[in-house]
Formats: sequence, C-alpha cells, structure tokens
Amino acid sequence: MELPNSISESKKQQIEIFRKYAKYDEDRKQHILDYDSFIKLISSSTKLYNKFTDHHYNYHQIPHQTFGVIFLAMDEKNKGYMTISDWFQFNNLLNNRNYNYIILYEFFRKFDSNSTNKAINYNHKFLSFDELLLNFEDFKATIHKAQEFVSNDFLKSNGLNIDWNKLSWLSLYTSSPLKDVFINLNSVITILQSDLANEKLSNFFEKLSIWNSLNNTREISKNQLIYVLETLYSHKISNQVFDSLNFSNEKLIKSTNNSINFTVVKDLHYLFNNFDLINQILLKYYQIYRVNSPGPTSLPITKSDFVSFINFEYNKVNNISQFSPAQINLLFSIVANYKSNLIDAKKKNMLNEIHQAAQKMAEQAANEPSDPVESSNKLATFKQNYDHVTNEINNADYLDSGAVSSQLTIQDFLQITNPNYLNDIVHENEVAKPRINSNYYFYPVFDSLYNFSLGSVAGAIGATIVYPIDLIKTRMQAQRVLIYKNSLDCFVKVLSKEGIRGLYSGLGPQLIGVAPEKAIKLTVNDLARSFFTDKISKKISWPLEVLSGACAGACQVVFTNPLEIVKIRLQVQGDYNVADRLSAGKLIRQLGLPGLYRGASACLLRDVPFSAIYFPTYAHIKKDIFNYDPSNKRCRNKLKTWELLVSGGLAGMPAAFLTTPCDVIKTRLQVDAKQGETQYKGIFHAFKTILREESPRSFFKGGAARVLRSSPQFGFTLAAYEIFQSVFPLHGSGLSNIETTPSSPANLTKIGKNTTKILNDSVAEDMKKRYYLNYYYKSCQISKTFIDLDYNFKDFNFDVYKKFYEELKKKGDN
Repeated sequence: MELPNSISESKKQQIEIFRKYAKYDEDRKQHILDYDSFIKLISSSTKLYNKFTDHHYNYHQIPHQTFGVIFLAMDEKNKGYMTISDWFQFNNLLNNRNYNYIILYEFFRKFDSNSTNKAINYNHKFLSFDELLLNFEDFKATIHKAQEFVSNDFLKSNGLNIDWNKLSWLSLYTSSPLKDVFINLNSVITILQSDLANEKLSNFFEKLSIWNSLNNTREISKNQLIYVLETLYSHKISNQVFDSLNFSNEKLIKSTNNSINFTVVKDLHYLFNNFDLINQILLKYYQIYRVNSPGPTSLPITKSDFVSFINFEYNKVNNISQFSPAQINLLFSIVANYKSNLIDAKKKNMLNEIHQAAQKMAEQAANEPSDPVESSNKLATFKQNYDHVTNEINNADYLDSGAVSSQLTIQDFLQITNPNYLNDIVHENEVAKPRINSNYYFYPVFDSLYNFSLGSVAGAIGATIVYPIDLIKTRMQAQRVLIYKNSLDCFVKVLSKEGIRGLYSGLGPQLIGVAPEKAIKLTVNDLARSFFTDKISKKISWPLEVLSGACAGACQVVFTNPLEIVKIRLQVQGDYNVADRLSAGKLIRQLGLPGLYRGASACLLRDVPFSAIYFPTYAHIKKDIFNYDPSNKRCRNKLKTWELLVSGGLAGMPAAFLTTPCDVIKTRLQVDAKQGETQYKGIFHAFKTILREESPRSFFKGGAARVLRSSPQFGFTLAAYEIFQSVFPLHGSGLSNIETTPSSPANLTKIGKNTTKILNDSVAEDMKKRYYLNYYYKSCQISKTFIDLDYNFKDFNFDVYKKFYEELKKKGDN
C-alpha cells in the first residue's frame, strides 16, 4: 500500500507501532501482522499507557487470547493476516465512540449471507444502528459455531449453552423488510443489556439446581453458585467478590452454603449490575461526611447509614431504584467476608514470618560456631521482631470475624465495588515503566528542579515578608550599650532614621541564601530520618529524630554562614556613619574566605539545636495534634494547608526562643566591635564577656522578635509553596490532569468537592485522547462485549480462530 507523502502524527505513530510487531513477508513484499503478533501487540500495550486508564478498569479477567476474535473481525478479505491498511481501519474504528459494538457487527457481518462486504462509514453523522442489519439465521448460526468450536465439555454436557432457536422473546427484535428475517445492531445491543443476562442466569440455575422437597423449591450449592457467577461475570467483577461469598450467617440471609435459592442468585445479579451505582453512592457519602474523617479508611458506614443516605440524601437529586433489605444484607455480607479474609491472610503471613525467622536462627545455630554475644544479639533481635508482630496481630485492626461487619469503612466497600482498587502492586509497577522507557525518564530530575525552584521562590517570599522583624532582631542582639529600649522602639527609630529601605538592609544575601538553606536542611533531615527509621515497625525513636534534625542543621551551615555574615553586617550598618557603610560586594572582598566563615562555630551552635528542636517538634505536632501518620492506616496521610501552617508555626516557636542565646553569641561574633567595645575572641569568651559586662537577660535580646520572625516565615513559606504548586503544575495542562486524576476511588475522594466530575465518561474519554490510543483498554472493552453475548468467547484461542477461518474460506468458495 502506498502511504501518502504527508501523514498526521497519529498515523506516524500507528505505523511505528505496526512495524514494531509486524513481520516482513518476502512473498508479498510487505509487513504483515499475523495472529500471534496481533495478540502480542495488544497485550503488550498495557505497559505503555497512563495510570488513569490502567487502574480505572478491571482488565485482569480478560484472557489475552480472546483478542483473537478482534483479529478475525479486522482481517479484511479473510487473508489470515492484517496489513497496514487493516491496521489503519482498526485504529479508525477505535476512534468511534461505539467501537466495541461496531467491531462486534464487523465480526458477524463476515458470516452474513446477505453482506456485500462493502465498507461502511461508521462516522457518518446520519448513520443509525437500526440500518445495520444482520441475517437472523446467520447471526444465530455464528453464535452456535462459537459454542461448538470452543472445547468446554462441562457447558456442553450440562446443556448450559444458550440455544438461540428456543428463545421465545427473540422474534420480538426481528424484522422482515425483504424475504429474509433480519436483526439490526441496535436490537442486538438492547438484547445484551436486558433479556440475555436474565436468560443466561435462569438457564444456569435451571440446569444445575436440584429440587428440595422440604422447602418445595429448587436450590444450588455455594460452589455451583460461584461457578455460575464466575462464568457470567468474571470479565467484569473481581475474583475477590466470588471468594467472599459465604451464607453461613442465617440471621441475615435465609440461605446456607448448601442451599441457595433463585432469589439470592437474582439479588446478586442485581447487585453486580449496580456496582457502579453503589460506588457513586459511597463516594457521595464520603464527600458529605468526610469532615469528621481524615480519609475513607476511617469513615465507618453501617447498614442503617447506607439505607438512610439513599432514602434521605442521595434520592433527593437522583431518581434511582431501591435496594431491597436482602440485597443490602448480601452487599454487607460480601464486604465483611472480604475484610475477614484479608485479616486472616495478614495474620497467617505474619505468623509465617515468625516461623521462618525462627527456623533460620535454628539452622544458623546448628551450622555455625556458637558465639555467646552474637547469639544473644540475634535472640534479642528476633524477640523484638516477634513482639512487634504479635502486637500487630493483637492490635485493634485485627478484629474477630464476628465484629468485622460492625467496623466496615468506605474503603472496604470501594475495594469490592471498584474491582481495580490498586490491590495489584505489579500493575503499579507497569504504570511506572513508561516513565523509565520514554522521554519521562528525566522526570525525577525535573521534579527535583521544580521543587527546588518553587521552594526557593516560596522561601524568598516568606523571608521578604518577615525581614524587617529579622533586622530588628539583629539590631537588638548586636547592641551592647542601650540604643533601643525594645523591639518596638528599634522599629520606630530605624523607620524614622533610615526609612523603609533601612528595614530591608541586607535583603539580597538573605534571598540568595534561602534556597540552598531550605533545600539542604529539608533534604538532609528526610535522608537521616529514613536511615534511622526501623524497617519493620516504620517508626523512629525520639533521640534519633533529634539527631536527624541536628544533622540537617549542621549541613546547612557550610553554605549559609558566608551569606549570614554578609547579611548581618549590612543590617547593622544603619548604626554606623554613612561614610563607613559598605556594599555587599565590598564586604565580601574585605572579609575574604576566612572572614566569610567567621563565627561558623557559633552558627553551628545555633542551627544544630534549632533543627534538632524544630523537626521532631514539627513531626510530633502533626502526629499528636492532627493525627498524621502515613505508616498507620488508622491515621491520616494528608494534612490541609492550614494544618501544615499551624504545625510549622508552633514548632518554630520553641526552636527559635530556646536557641536565642546561641543566636546572640553568633551575631556578636559576626559583627565588628565599635570603638571602645570588647572584641570577642570566640564562643566561650563572648559568653563570659556578655555575662560579665551586661547580664543574663542579654542572652535573650531579640528573643521575641526571633519568635515573631521564625514562626510566620515558616507559615508564609509553606503557604506560598502550596499556592505555587497549584498555579504552576509541573506537567502542563494536559499531563497534570492525568497525574492528578486519582487512580482509585479512595484517592478520588481526597481531591475535593468536585471529584465526582472525574467519573464522567466524557471527561475520561477526553483524558485518554490526549495520549495515543490505548489498544489494551479498548480491546478489553471489545472482548467484554463478545463475552456478554456468549461466554464461550472468553475461551477463544488460535484453534477456535482456525475453525472460524475455515468457515469463512468455505463461504468464500461458495
């Protein structure tokens, strides 16, 4: 096929993907996609796409071989392979909003005796699905072939396949505009959405159930029920739902695991069909009541809450069908059983860890020479881990199975009603791979530069706002004889004598120093806390928290001391004669490299204890006051902006005030003594001289100003940082929407009041269009449509394909 000289970017991308998987056919002198190559292309493309698509739908239950039915449908002229022309047609159809039904129609059209094989423009605005006709007998015969070609002896021997010739209601959907009987595509879709699902369920129950003479009713067992539901719904519902079916609690459900009547089966069918609706109700519930809860993991919901909310809140604006008491009992039973299974599995895993550790210690003791000290240390470590695990097992999280149903949260329900609730860590890793294998590989670098830049600007804003307070603090600390009575007197005198510019003397070096100071301090503290945090308990002891903060304070001094001394010299120049005042550049040349580190030991004396006090206090305020602890699922994992501001401000108060004596000594060492004043020789000399010549109160000069400066500075810096992140998102308008789109309903509920808009299909489709076509997602949706029509399509494979292909060849020969 000749390609046009000018092609779009999307076409170029389609060609690139095609050639990556296609094989070159020497006989035909062109690239072709055979059956296996097409399956590989579709199944591999799950690794290429964004996390919104990858997590929003449940793809785990679609066998990859099922994609072969799409290959058969898209093989124009039944060649046994796909050309670039077929590939373009496939991509064009995927762009249509009804792509799954169109490809279903293309498949059945191949076996239609009345088909002209003429291409149809499915994008024509006046095209109606009522006009897309299929020969009724050929349509039924093709479904029968799928049942015949698939090797499922259990379905065949028990008569579980639907006999379309015996469906009395089917004739209501047919028409006879000509001599033959036809069924249109619109009718097929309607059958899929209504009658067919009920027919399948009734057929399964009738064929598998037995008569209970005591109750005069037909019943099936739990195992039979699970088989029925897995056959009919496993391509849509997560397996964890089927594993959580248990009817042993007869107080709630009047069935047992050995006797389940048809009403229970129909109630489950109703629940499954309304999982999306239940999901929306739960999200709306959380949106209204989340004020009293830090997250969906801790917001409980009872049956009474659920029913009341539907009746008195949700139905005010939504006209929905009611759920019966039995259906609600079933829903809560499934969720409670699922949670109990998780608890039991976690207990078992923890106990296995203990047994494995004990076995490993025993093997080492038997094979290695005995060292009493080392053996004692190993025993102590094992005992510590044992105590931790047993405490976790005895924790409130691990409730008795009987108490679980009264402790269900929104998240417990979302894990059932949304089958892709981030419960597959492997899937998360697949999402991360595109970043590594594409242009997004350097995003960690860009993220660091982005955060550093925003932190720098935010820090500069915070420093600028409180800078007059910092200048007053420095003037107060630097005076040895009484010049200023207090901070207010200092402010008035500086303003009257030097003006507004005087209040901002030395601001330049301060702004230059803000970025590296904040970056170094925060980074080192995070690294140290991570290093000292226990890998099992995920906790850090208080002394190690202090040590982490001290390390952060020590590291920042190397960079900030030169800028600090220049800033202070500029701040106190207002007390000197005008002729004696120097610019920042002249000060740097005058001081030289050794002079720039003058008072560095005193700077360490101030910054090390400051950070040692500040960071642990900040962490504990967040944890103890605002219940913030990401490692504990019962606590919050995100704080609001004002809570961060309060935490930062409160933590800065004791850190700033208690380190004021160190700050006074540092300031005195870094300021040149005036004529007649004592020249300090070092920290201890300064301490003794201030104590002798002045008083102990001098060590707290400017303490109030220091507190007033530090607390607001942290607050303004954090506030500016949060605002900049929202106004200037890292990934631009397109990608930022994808990145901020929650990958699960739990994350969705944390975004804001407008979160339910994200669930709108048009928004989701718009997001997907910003990337290249998601072949895997759409192929799964197509496969689900075929399986909805007949569950035998789930077992479609190459052998079934060959049989269908032979049928097409026979049709062509005739």
